[in-house]
Amino acid sequence: MIRVAPASEPASFDGKVRRRGLDAIAELVGEAPSRTRRGPGRQRSFASRDQIAAAAFPPFWRDALPDLRDAYCGLCAYLALYIEHGTGAPSIDHFVPKSKDWRMVYEWSNYRLCSSLINGHRGDRAIAHDPFLLEAGLFALEFTEHQVIPGLLARGRTSDAVMRTIDNLGLNQRDCRKAREEYVAAYRMARRRASHFPGSNAVRRSSPRSSAARGCWSAEISEPDRTVGGALCRRIRRVASCRRCRVLLASRRWRLSRWFRSVTR
Repeated sequence: MIRVAPASEPASFDGKVRRRGLDAIAELVGEAPSRTRRGPGRQRSFASRDQIAAAAFPPFWRDALPDLRDAYCGLCAYLALYIEHGTGAPSIDHFVPKSKDWRMVYEWSNYRLCSSLINGHRGDRAIAHDPFLLEAGLFALEFTEHQVIPGLLARGRTSDAVMRTIDNLGLNQRDCRKAREEYVAAYRMARRRASHFPGSNAVRRSSPRSSAARGCWSAEISEPDRTVGGALCRRIRRVASCRRCRVLLASRRWRLSRWFRSVTR
C-alpha cells in the first residue's frame, strides 16, 4: 500500500448518488423522500436507519465509478497497481463498511477505487490503515516472492496491525503477486534496453570504450512515461562533439532505431 491523495468530489455526485441514496434510505424506514421519482415506491422494511442491512442499500454508488476511476487514474488504492481498461475489474470499496454506518454509504469521501479481487476478499472486515492517511514506511515489498510485508517503521503492535491489513485485504493472493512480478520484469527489461545507449551509466560500467568518450558524449534519460498503449518510452538527448563519438553513433544506429520502435508501439 502507498498513500493516496484524496480527490475532490465531482459536482455531479450529489444529485447522481447522494440525494438518490438518502431518499432510498428514507423510504426503507417509512419516511417520505425529499423528491418524487418515477416507478413504485419502496416498502418500509426496517424500523430505523441503523437496522438497514448492507444488502438493502440500492447500489447508486456504481454511478460514481467512472468519476472515481478518472480521479485516481485507475490506481487501486490498496494494491497500488493500475486497473487496466477492458481486462481490469474496477469496483468501489466502502472504507467504512455499509453494515457499520449508513451515513457513509453514499459519501464520496468513503469511496476507494479498488480491484474487484481485493474488494471481494475484504467483505465487511475492518481495515486499520486508510490509504488516505497512510504513513510512509509501514508497508514494503520484497522481491523474492513479490509479497507485501511490514515496512521498517512497522514495529510491535503496529507490525501486527499491518499484517492484519494485508491478510484482510488479501494483498498477497497469487494473482496479486503475479501482477507485481510482471511489473518488476517490465521495469528490468526497460533498464536493460536503456543500458545499450553509450554514455548511460550502465554502459559506462560495462563498455571498455565508454571511458574514452566520457568527456564528449552524454545521454540524458528521463523518467518512464506511460503512453496510451501502456508501453514505456524514454526521451533521449544525444550530444556528440568529436569524430570518435559520431563513428560510435553510426555503428549503433540500427540498434537505436530498433529499440525506439519496440518501446513506442
